Amino acid sequence: MLVWAVAKTTDGSVYRLRGSASLQTTEVQIWADQIDYDETSGEAQARGNVHLKSLTRGEELWADAADYSLSRDVGRFQNVRGSAPARVDPRPGLLLTSNPFYFEGRWAEKLGPRYVLYDGFLTNCRLPKPWWILKAGKFDIIPKDRALAYGATFRVRRIPLLYVPTFYESLAEKPRKSGFLTPSLGNSSRLGKMAGIGYYWAINRSFDATYRGQWYTQR
Repeated sequence: MLVWAVAKTTDGSVYRLRGSASLQTTEVQIWADQIDYDETSGEAQARGNVHLKSLTRGEELWADAADYSLSRDVGRFQNVRGSAPARVDPRPGLLLTSNPFYFEGRWAEKLGPRYVLYDGFLTNCRLPKPWWILKAGKFDIIPKDRALAYGATFRVRRIPLLYVPTFYESLAEKPRKSGFLTPSLGNSSRLGKMAGIGYYWAINRSFDATYRGQWYTQR
């Protein structure tokens, strides 16, 4: 365990870190304005400009405050945003996955490699002005695997286009599971702006089917 701060005091097994505080293990690093860390239990309370990074999986979280267990890799984050960037091969520019994504929420639980996000949205568009977002009261996310949204609304430029009670989005490198596909966006000189969504059905190991719907602004 690496421990660093501008000012550091100890009270038994508890470290009180103030100013550019940081904790690092072989698997995760967490930064904050201040951190109280119990070395015996592995519990940390971080406040102010919290930033957590998985050194093994690549995803990152930013939050106003967090209660996080470094020993169990579980925690709760307030006013959270996070990302799982595309992994890059040692050969420059070769992406190993085409599904980087970004999410924000009022709060989130981290349960090992899994995140449960509340009152937030998910997108794989470039920020700060994404073309589309999937907004929902609850998300169940496993980076590089899948995201489940409950009570979800698909929005294009903040305009709600489609409501679904449950939405499946694959975040895998080579997805082959039945579920809704990532929405598609585009422009047509004849039909105007267009937005589409589809459903992929993995029937068995040899057969599959795709169903798509498309909306046009000038149709």
